[in-house]
Formats: sequence, structure tokens, C-alpha cells
Amino acid sequence: MLYCSVISEDGRPTWAAVLTILQPVVPRQPPLESVLVSEGRLLALYSVLLKRLPSCRDIREEGMLLINLIDWITAIKTTDIMEEKLPLLWAKACELAYRQCQYSENTVIAARALKGLARALIALADDAGQGWGILGAIGLRKGSQLSIRCKFLSRAIGVYCLAQLPESKCEHQIVRFTSHSPGVAPSRSPDPDTAEIRPSVEAIKAMQNLEGLLLNKQYVELKGDVERSIRLIRDSANSLHNAVVVIGALTGELYHQRYLHVLTE
Repeated sequence: MLYCSVISEDGRPTWAAVLTILQPVVPRQPPLESVLVSEGRLLALYSVLLKRLPSCRDIREEGMLLINLIDWITAIKTTDIMEEKLPLLWAKACELAYRQCQYSENTVIAARALKGLARALIALADDAGQGWGILGAIGLRKGSQLSIRCKFLSRAIGVYCLAQLPESKCEHQIVRFTSHSPGVAPSRSPDPDTAEIRPSVEAIKAMQNLEGLLLNKQYVELKGDVERSIRLIRDSANSLHNAVVVIGALTGELYHQRYLHVLTE
């Protein structure tokens, strides 16, 4: 594996070291990224993404790459063999969405990306359970190819993304990208500008499904992780600005691969 073969000065493999030996990507058909997605080579996809980002000429071009990333994430055919690599891509999508909020003229791309990511992650958590019914029992359909921890993590991060997209009377979609932004819970503020900002119906439903895992026997060993994710989502101090930290905190309790150090250190 490329990542494990690249060692930094302190003896540990790092993504920065990987990028020093990775050659620039030459345009081709079909695009290299599409091939990597179809073959499930997610670490290679992540390294190519890291290599491409510095070549973006402006925040608009970076936004186009972000939308491509969401498309790649949605197209990945996830199995238990690759599931621990997924948080790298999810976190990078959130990081790039935050940069759109910081440096772009509007939050349109960020909102689109977050909504696309959230729906892909929740679909992953839901669809992964197909096959446990009667068809699976008699062997006509395969059971889930994902672990319970992956299904939990994808749902939790999906709900976190939706929580950053509150409803309001504004024509454009508001994105929560600063600490204590309104919209995580119904506001009791007398300020009419913030009182009208509230969680979306989609976010409320998704949160209820996440809370439902506390009563699901399949998730009994992850009860503490589920409770922690709920607290993080409800905490108004959290927003898109520290999404990578939140993803790292949740991921670090479930997976311990060395290449995840960018999320957990």
C-alpha cells in the first residue's frame, strides 16, 4: 500500500509524505477518479484529491471539485473491506464545504454539498440493512456488507450535516458554520431574526432515527457512541467549522487505522 510505504522523519507514515512522491495526475478518459471509485481504491482516491486541491485556481474551482467529491462518495459501492477508509472522504467534504462558506460569495455550493453528503450517508446507513428480512434468511439475498459501527457512523455524520442546514424565511439556504449559530434547536430568542431559524423537518426526522438506535439491540455495544453523537449534534457550539474534529472524535472510537491520523490528531 502506498500510504504505509511512505514514512516521515519521525518514523510514522503521513499523507504529507505521500504527496511528496505522488506524481501529478494526467487527464484521461475515463477520469482516474471514476476508475478509483469503481474499483474501491479509496486511499488512492483520497491521495489524488489531496494532490489536486492545491492546483485549484480559486474558491469557485475548489467548489467544483467539492461537488465532484460528493458524486464520488455517492457512487462508492461500500463493503466492510473499505468502510474504515470512508471517513477520510466525508471529513474532507465537510472541510471543503466550510471553506466555501469562508471564502465564497455565497453558501450555495456548501449547502448543496452538505445536503448531498447527508443523504448519501443516511442512505448508506439505511440501505446497508437490506437483506436481513425473509429473503436474506432463506439465502436469496445477501445480508449487510457493512458493520454496525459503519452504519452508525454514517448515520451520525449524516445527521450532523443536516443539522447545519436549518430552515428559515430566507430565500437561500442558511448554513451553520460558526459556533453557536442558531438553528440547532427551536430558538427561544426574542430576536425575530434568529427565532425564525429552526431545524429542518428532514433533520428532525433523521435525529429521531439516530436516537432510535438507543433502543435497537443491534447497537447495544455502541450505546455510548450513539449518546455521544447526539450530544455533539445538539451542542450549539458545534457547527460546520469544527465538523472535521467531530468526525475525528466519533471515528477514533471505532477505527484505529494509521491513515486516519489526519482526523484524530
